[in-house]
Amino acid sequence: MTVGDNVVRFRVCGNGIPNASRKRVGELLELVGLDSAEYRIAIHTKLSGGQRQRVGFARALACRSAVLLMDERSARLMDHP
Repeated sequence: MTVGDNVVRFRVCGNGIPNASRKRVGELLELVGLDSAEYRIAIHTKLSGGQRQRVGFARALACRSAVLLMDERSARLMDHP
């Protein structure tokens, strides 16, 4: 499964919130510091741990939740795109 498919299809939202559109996936990948042209087609299992965390953040952000809980190590990742 590619990173783009992972963000679009993986349902973390629950409550009937629709999956992210492909355009939104590109925006979310850029937001978390991943080049959308490169990472949208990347294979998720081939990514480093930090890159996988960023994909997880993109999935979580796709839900447009008011709150995103993160542990300290993950929170620091967003300071260094």
